[in-house]
Amino acid sequence: MKKIAVVSTILLLLLSTMIIGCLDTNELKTNVIEIEGKGEYSSIQNAIDNSSKGDTIYVYDGSYYETIVINKSIKLIGAGKEKPILIYNKNIDGSIIFVNSNDCKIEGFKLIFDINQSDNKLTVTGISISSSNNKILNNTILNAKYGIQMLNSEENIISYNEFKNNTDGIEAHKDYYNNISNNNFSNNTRFGLYLGYESQHNKVSYNYFYNNDEAILLSKETTFSNEISQNKFIKNNQEINECCGAEGKNTIVNNIYNK
Repeated sequence: MKKIAVVSTILLLLLSTMIIGCLDTNELKTNVIEIEGKGEYSSIQNAIDNSSKGDTIYVYDGSYYETIVINKSIKLIGAGKEKPILIYNKNIDGSIIFVNSNDCKIEGFKLIFDINQSDNKLTVTGISISSSNNKILNNTILNAKYGIQMLNSEENIISYNEFKNNTDGIEAHKDYYNNISNNNFSNNTRFGLYLGYESQHNKVSYNYFYNNDEAILLSKETTFSNEISQNKFIKNNQEINECCGAEGKNTIVNNIYNK
C-alpha cells in the first residue's frame, strides 16, 4: 500500500508540473514591460525610449501611473489576461498617451483619469494623436475630458474601443480620411464624437451611441464629405447635429435610432 501511495504522489506531482508548464506564461506576468526579443524594462516610457522603429512592446497586467510619449513607429500592446491600466493622477493638464509618430498601434489598454487623486477641472486626454496611419484598437477610456483628441492627422483606424464617462468621447480637428468604426460611446456628458474644424472625408460606421448628451456633432463650414452610416443611437439627448456651416455637407444614411 505504501508503495502505491508513493507512486500516486509522484504521478500527481508530475501532472501538476505538466499543467503549470502548459499555462500561457503571459497570463502569469504582472507589472512587466518588455520589448519583443530585447528584454524587460522598468517603465513603459523607458521601453519606448529604448525601442527601434517596428518594435513591439508588451505591457502585462497591472496598474501603471505613467504618461507616455510615442515618438517612433512602434506597437504598444496590452498583454496578459486583463487589460493593463494606465492611470493619470497628476494635477496639471495633459495626455495619458501622446502619439506624434506615424504608423503606430495601441491595443488593449484601459486608460483612466483618477478624479479622486487629481483636480477634476483639469483638461486630461486619454490619447492625443497628431500623426497619421495609426491603429487604436480595443481600448477603454474613462473619466477624461477627451477620450481621444485628434489634430492634423489622417488615415487613422479607431475601432473596437469603449469611451465612457468622458466629456467628449472623440474630438477631431483638421482630420482627414480616418475610419472610426465599431466603437462604444456611452455616458459622455457633452459629445460622443465631435468632428470640428476642417474634418473631412472621415468614415463613421457601426458604432454604438448610448446615453450621451449629443451623440455626434459636425460643426463648422469646413467640415464636409464625412460619412455617418450604420450606427446605432439609443437614449441620447440628440443623435446627430450638423451646425455652424456644416449643414447638409455630409452623408448621413442607414443609421438606427431608438429612444
